[in-house]
Amino acid sequence: MNVPPIDEMYRIARQYSRRPEEVDDLVQDLLLEAVITGKDFLDAHFMAWGRGFLRNRAAFIARTEARRRKREERIHERGTSPLTHPLVPCVGESAPIRYPRNNRQP
Repeated sequence: MNVPPIDEMYRIARQYSRRPEEVDDLVQDLLLEAVITGKDFLDAHFMAWGRGFLRNRAAFIARTEARRRKREERIHERGTSPLTHPLVPCVGESAPIRYPRNNRQP
C-alpha cells in the first residue's frame, strides 16, 4: 500500500507555518496536490517536492494575509467600507469604443 509520510509532512509544515492552526491546511493542500498530479508517495524525490510545495504554499498564505491586513487597515482608516461606498450614477451615454489602428472598425 502506498502510504504518505504524514509525520514528516506535519513536521515540515510546522517549520514553515506562522500559525499552528494552518498546519493541517498545508498538509491537506499537499496531499490533494500530490493526488491530483499523480505523485508517488514512495518516490525518493517526493519529500523534496513536498518540502518545496509546503514552503511555497506557506509563503503564498502569508502574503495573502499580509495584503488582506493592509487592505482592511486602509478601509478602517478611511472609515468607510467598499460595500457601503456610494456609487456614482451613470449619466448619458458611455464613451465611444476606440479601436487600435491595425484592426478594422465594425
